[in-house]
Amino acid sequence: MDAMGGTTPPSSANKWRLPFILDAPALPSEPELKSPAQDEKKRRRMCKVAGCTKYIVQMGRCCRHGGGKKCLVDGCFTGAKHRGLCWKHGGCTECTVDGCNKNAKARGLCWSHGGGTRCQHSGCTKVTISKGFCWAHGGGKRCLVSDCIKPAFERTHNFCQMHYKKLPRVPRYRPEQLESTEIDADMYI
Repeated sequence: MDAMGGTTPPSSANKWRLPFILDAPALPSEPELKSPAQDEKKRRRMCKVAGCTKYIVQMGRCCRHGGGKKCLVDGCFTGAKHRGLCWKHGGCTECTVDGCNKNAKARGLCWSHGGGTRCQHSGCTKVTISKGFCWAHGGGKRCLVSDCIKPAFERTHNFCQMHYKKLPRVPRYRPEQLESTEIDADMYI
């Protein structure tokens, strides 16, 4: 308190002390409600396709629903990537490695030459498959059969190729029918 009975304004040195921090006004627990004008402005910027929450790019639509520039080749309605052309008509950049004519993924390199996102594991220079890791460090799906470490895919119902071929009832198989990831040997022929 000062001589007049009031509190002194906090100096910058006092702001780091515990009493100042504890006496600081609390932040509002609920976010402020947006005005109807703000909601309307946001709604006008959203894709006009029902249920889509992405922002518009062109013609009131997001890229997924037909917004954005189209390929310059007559009769092609695919989205343009580079130089006004789609990937089918040369709109991608090529790999910078001599003799390679594949499309570049990242840093001017194709997938085979190291384009794409690097593995998050320290010291690894491989390209990620999923979840930020390469295959050796846990990226990608593994087969549902216990003790099998081979790659699994959606098209094979999360089994490796070998175990998928051995399933007797592949057309009737549904992932929700399995209660666990353990597969009995009785299921195989």
